[in-house]
Amino acid sequence: MLMLATVLLAAASYWLFVRPISLAQKFIDKVAAKEYRQAEQLCINSKPSFLVEQAEDWDNCEVEVKLVPRSWSDVLHFRQSITFAALRREPIKGTNTYVTIRGDLIAGPMSIEPPRLYPTIVKH
Repeated sequence: MLMLATVLLAAASYWLFVRPISLAQKFIDKVAAKEYRQAEQLCINSKPSFLVEQAEDWDNCEVEVKLVPRSWSDVLHFRQSITFAALRREPIKGTNTYVTIRGDLIAGPMSIEPPRLYPTIVKH
């Protein structure tokens, strides 16, 4: 009985505490490899398709996706935060203005919530 309880506790600990980090890292690796369809399959309810439909745009951007250091709130809510940032390499026609897109994703034990993207204008 004690052995069964130990196995269940270990499995639950992995699922709730380690899995969100590994899922988030898998997403980051897929985006870095420009495998947008596989990265988006890790997200739930990803409509509209923020990676696949705009893959052409991401190729013209400097895309940075990274893990946010985990807070105690993240640990206790069984999640891992990820930041997504993309800066267009070429300016808007006839200006020295660039568009930056930022978003936050949350990885849980089962999947990643699609981001809320925030476009901003940057002048250089």
